Amino acid sequence: MNETPKKYEGDKSPKKTITGADIEMQLQRDSILEKPYSGEGGLQNVEQVLQQCNVPADMAQKFASVGGRDKLHLLRMLRRSEAERNFSLAYIRHRDDIFGEDQESAQSVRKVINSEGADTMMFWTFSPYLFKALIEKGISERDAIKKTLSWSKDGVSAITESNKGYGEEQRDWNKLHLKGLKKYETHGGGYILSKDSNHVSHKYTEQEAKHIADLLIAENDEK
Repeated sequence: MNETPKKYEGDKSPKKTITGADIEMQLQRDSILEKPYSGEGGLQNVEQVLQQCNVPADMAQKFASVGGRDKLHLLRMLRRSEAERNFSLAYIRHRDDIFGEDQESAQSVRKVINSEGADTMMFWTFSPYLFKALIEKGISERDAIKKTLSWSKDGVSAITESNKGYGEEQRDWNKLHLKGLKKYETHGGGYILSKDSNHVSHKYTEQEAKHIADLLIAENDEK
């Protein structure tokens, strides 16, 4: 991958709006989200990973209840940027309580975030910065996680499309359906965050997540 353009290097809060067209060559597209702790025997050395990430004992115990692919995504994020780590910890803290409120809604969320497809990729790309944006707008941690999870329900994934024929399935789950993301299809669709927290993919996602946060808050105000 090309290095971050110099106009963005070392700039923690760039004043200039970053456009998708400007950085299109910088973003990792058609990539597989790293899930580094899977293997033939399932998750490996999870307790060791949690200790390395300084996850408190009570949170590590809660983590044991996470059973889908989200577990792998959380393990990845715990070792990445501050935004990813903060989201991961808040997700672990509130997941069971939120999912327990509405089983039907929880099932819809799981079908998107624990699967494959453009919406799944972009959920895990945007969720840390969407969560951060909601917190910065005065939303409580629990409600910020709830809004972020609810955002995924409009998504389409390999699981939601599993009963369709191959051609139709491919058309649907390789497109973006989540609120606020349609415009990214004109710039190549989904992308993932770089391991480097100073990479422009993080700056761009943080910038764009603020707009999605505004959409979700406005949607809630209309209800």
